[in-house]
Amino acid sequence: YESKMMQCAKCDHWVHAKCEGLSDEGYEILSNLPESVVYSCRPCCGSDKSKWREVLNSELRKGLRQVLQGLLSSKYAAPLLQCAQCCPDDGVKVHLRPCDLRTVGKLFDQGHYSSVHSFNEDMVGVLLGHAEEGQDGLNAKAFYIELMGKFFSWFDAQDPKHWTRNNALPKAMFASVLHWSHSFQPPHRLLLPP
Repeated sequence: YESKMMQCAKCDHWVHAKCEGLSDEGYEILSNLPESVVYSCRPCCGSDKSKWREVLNSELRKGLRQVLQGLLSSKYAAPLLQCAQCCPDDGVKVHLRPCDLRTVGKLFDQGHYSSVHSFNEDMVGVLLGHAEEGQDGLNAKAFYIELMGKFFSWFDAQDPKHWTRNNALPKAMFASVLHWSHSFQPPHRLLLPP
C-alpha cells in the first residue's frame, strides 16, 4: 500500500501524496516543513491557492539557492566557475548540459530547477566534468555532498548511482549511445587473393 499520505488539517481526511500530485521529493520537503505549515486537501482549499504548496516551492528554491551559494563562496569553486571550453559571452557553447557553476546559476535564476533531482543531475555533471582538478575537485564534490545533506537531509547526494558518467548524459542521448554500442559491428576486412 501507499504509505506517503497527508492528513488534511481542515477535514481530517487522509490523502495519498500522488493523488495530490505531489512527487516523492515534494512529499519529503512537506514532511520537513515546520508544524505551523499545515496541509489542506483540494476540496477544502477550493479555488484558493494552497499555502502549503507555496511554502513547499519556496523551501525547495531556498535550499537549492543555499547549496549553490555555499559552493560558489567556497575556496573550491574557482575551477568550477566557468568551463574552459565554453565562452558564453561570445555565444560559443561546446556542451549540451550545464558545465560550470555560472551556467547552473543562470538556470537557477531563470527558474529552471523544479526538483532536487534535476539540480543534482546538473551539479553532478559539473563536478564530474571537473574531476581532473585533482584534490580541489574531490574537495568540491565532498563539500557539495555536505551542503546537500545539510539542506536536503532526505536526499542521498552521495549515492553512487548519481556519480556515474552515464548519468551526466541526457537520458535520450545515453539510450542512443547504448543502442549504438550494442549494434555497432566493425566492418569486415575483405581478403583479396594475392
